Amino acid sequence: MSMDGEDSTAPTAGPNGPCLIAINPDSFGGTGRFEELTDRFCAYVASSAPAPG
Repeated sequence: MSMDGEDSTAPTAGPNGPCLIAINPDSFGGTGRFEELTDRFCAYVASSAPAPG
């Protein structure tokens, strides 16, 4: 899903598609800290309860 709420993998996807931004984590506190925060964020997202319905 893209930020506009559309499914960018659908064969009928419009002009909005996926966006990839690559940033060197060493420029912003180091790779180790980036990996730590990424792991914590992924665990937080995975631990959230599913939405009703």
